[in-house]
Amino acid sequence: MAFAVCASAADASTVDHARSAGSAAVLAVASASTASNAVGESASTAAIAETQAWWHAFAIGDLAYLRDHTASQTVLTLASGASFDRDGLLAESASFTAGTSTRMEWGSQTVHFVSPDIAVVHSDLTETVGPNTSRYRFLTLLERSDGRWLVSGAQSTRIPSLSPRVSLAQAGVLMDFVGIYLTPKAGRLEVALRDGALVMVDPDGKPYPLEPIGPGLFEFGQVSSGKGIVRFAFTRDASGKVVSLSRLLPSSLSTFPRAP
Repeated sequence: MAFAVCASAADASTVDHARSAGSAAVLAVASASTASNAVGESASTAAIAETQAWWHAFAIGDLAYLRDHTASQTVLTLASGASFDRDGLLAESASFTAGTSTRMEWGSQTVHFVSPDIAVVHSDLTETVGPNTSRYRFLTLLERSDGRWLVSGAQSTRIPSLSPRVSLAQAGVLMDFVGIYLTPKAGRLEVALRDGALVMVDPDGKPYPLEPIGPGLFEFGQVSSGKGIVRFAFTRDASGKVVSLSRLLPSSLSTFPRAP
């Protein structure tokens, strides 16, 4: 199962609408805070337990549990941007093949009560399927009916993770990659060697380390707030000379030829 990064879009077509939405958000937070103070610890524990059980059932295709613990008007949004109603999420869950081999380790979890019978749960999760490990953030909306919690809305977001590093020897001879690479709008990307490490130099001269993750493959050492994980792949010609640099973003690929 894979959840990718997703984001919701709000309609902010007018200033008045934006102000109204902001006021509503403040009131909702205040109401949630007040309601949280009025609800006991046992309700929080039950809401968290239901959240964990529901997402686990979704991940392994436990349709019997999902049918019994999903509200009729539930909407699920995954990071791919795909949204499902109750029938759709059941069909999506049924398509997962990892089954009980999926291991889920829960991190921080917080519960906010909009009212005693409506809870919003924010959860962090590390999921392992075979050799692959991914991190996610879940938002789960619960409503209490006849004394038990049902999921009435859910959204998943994948948390980008940096790749494992390899040795410089595995990456290749660093001097092979040093040079100027040309962008489509007459820009220049400079790759240099500084203190034994490969760096990308911005127009102001600031170096950004490129961490080796494979032969001719490098990654920025931190997740970009605007672009996510940024990787660079160097391409060689038949003679072994590096002739281009490709920048790999989560949503795009750009290739820049090396200057003569």
